[in-house]
Amino acid sequence: MNQMLLLIQGLPLLSLFAVSQIALASSEFKPDFSLLQPRSNREHQQLGDHPPFFRQYRRGSKQLIFMGAQHTPRLNSSTHAMIRRLIHEFHPDCVVIEGLETKEGTSPPGPLRDARHLIGQSQCPEPLYAATLAADRGIPFLGGEPSSKVTLEALRAEGNPQDALGFLVLRQLGQLRREETTAALDTSVQRAIRELKRRFHLNAAMDVADFKAWFQKKTGRRFEPRNVVGGMTAPVAESNPDFIRRQAIRVMLARERHLIGLWASLLAKYDRVLVIYGAGHFVYERAILEDLFGRPVRDTFEAPSPARR
Repeated sequence: MNQMLLLIQGLPLLSLFAVSQIALASSEFKPDFSLLQPRSNREHQQLGDHPPFFRQYRRGSKQLIFMGAQHTPRLNSSTHAMIRRLIHEFHPDCVVIEGLETKEGTSPPGPLRDARHLIGQSQCPEPLYAATLAADRGIPFLGGEPSSKVTLEALRAEGNPQDALGFLVLRQLGQLRREETTAALDTSVQRAIRELKRRFHLNAAMDVADFKAWFQKKTGRRFEPRNVVGGMTAPVAESNPDFIRRQAIRVMLARERHLIGLWASLLAKYDRVLVIYGAGHFVYERAILEDLFGRPVRDTFEAPSPARR
């Protein structure tokens, strides 16, 4: 997702009118956000299907499909095939994709240009691929990500600006290669600090040495590739989460709250909404979806309802 967000920097903002339209809450679909809770590894494992999968919900004339994707750029993947199938058979009125901020507006041209270039090279991340299929059919698409301001507010609920920047840098670095040299590692950290301070408008004072000190203070370990393990910034609920885990959970819940509020408001305008997000997001949204709609009417193993046109 970080790469997706980098791809879409610099696009025009929504007009005030469009923002106000998206902000309107549906009188029919009012999510109970008390059901939005951190989820454990066990709850993720109990989700059931391996990605990709989908769940189709219906309430009166309103329908929503939540597709749980496996992140991949391969055009011949099962994720890309399911996207093609759902857009063709479900005929959504609107598609919501991951990695693009909602404030970028409806069907912004920048991501489409990037997507068509990547498709020409026989690879395209599934959110951008879904955007091209929707645009080719005249279906509006919209990003489901909150603004950087929302992310910062979540991080500042516990910690200072330096803590926020430290977490964002660590999340962007991901799992480092053990054979990476110290010089290469320092360059990656320096680049991440520069990019993230600009993207999130952070004034926190931090250089490479400051980040290494922050990492050691928060984890009790030296900053080196073998100590930056996969899952450090995963938003997984634990009985006694450390500081970094708590920050990750806050950011994830802020993302999910924004996404839920978005698709609920879109249902005030559209009858058929298709949400395409990474499979792990479904475990957070499932309780609210079933509270609003009841059990899904169809899932991965059944065809979507017949086309209406």
